[in-house]
Amino acid sequence: MTLQEALKNLAQRRAQLAEMDTALASLKAKMEATPEGKAYGFAASARRVAAEELADAEAQARDLAYAAFTQTGDKKPAPGVSIKWYNRVVYDTKEVMAWCRDNARMFLHEELDKRGFEDMAAKVTQPGMPWKVEGEPRVTLATDLSAYLVEESAPATVAGAEIAEAAGKTA
Repeated sequence: MTLQEALKNLAQRRAQLAEMDTALASLKAKMEATPEGKAYGFAASARRVAAEELADAEAQARDLAYAAFTQTGDKKPAPGVSIKWYNRVVYDTKEVMAWCRDNARMFLHEELDKRGFEDMAAKVTQPGMPWKVEGEPRVTLATDLSAYLVEESAPATVAGAEIAEAAGKTA
């Protein structure tokens, strides 16, 4: 294929894609003008809002669970909530690389094998080592929290009913 042929092919593909984009935009505009398209737009918007509210609710639940844990020390501050303890290795990379050159070359390649080193360091902690292991509590929330759902306070059900109602008007 010559350069001229390649450029002609490229120009044809660009023109073809531009035509497709125009056709898709036209179809989208027509679809959005229908009752079904409007219902879909409403449902998609409501879902975006619900997802943001879910993220906020989850962050709030985690914060409150962590606060309860720090006040009481209880690792299960409520049903469906647990606090798990994770070890985190804290170190200065340059200091650890120097230590590894003298004591554990297996963790040195072109750079520090962080995963291998941290696994070892979490198990081998002695005074004078160029790292320390710190415990870090993390909140775990159960996937199924349906026991907390009460019929009087079900905002998700209200939003779901609005979406279903909008979809029903289009049927």
